[in-house]
Amino acid sequence: MAITPTEATRRARPDTAELKRLETMIDEEIVSRMRKVEAAITFDIEIFPDHATRTAIIDSYRTAGWNVTYNSDWRDGDYISIAPRKGNYDFQSHGTIDDYR
Repeated sequence: MAITPTEATRRARPDTAELKRLETMIDEEIVSRMRKVEAAITFDIEIFPDHATRTAIIDSYRTAGWNVTYNSDWRDGDYISIAPRKGNYDFQSHGTIDDYR
C-alpha cells in the first residue's frame, strides 16, 4: 500500500535533538560574530543533515526576528545567511566599557 501524505510528513520531520544541537551552535556563532560587529552571519549548507532540518532551522530563526536567506552559489557552495531585521539591532550601539562593569 502506498504511503499517505500525512504519514510521509510525520516520517520526514527533523530530529528534535539535532535541531537543538544546531540551534545551540548557530546561537553561539551569532553572539560571537555580533561581538565583532558583523551584520550577516553565514553558515555552509552542509551543516544541515537534510532539507527538513534546514527548513525547520530557517523557519525558527525567521520566527525569532531574523532575516534568513538561502543562497545558491555554484562557485563557493550553498549557504544560509542570518542577519537582524532592519530596526531590530543597531550594530554601532554596543555601549561603553562602563556599561559592562
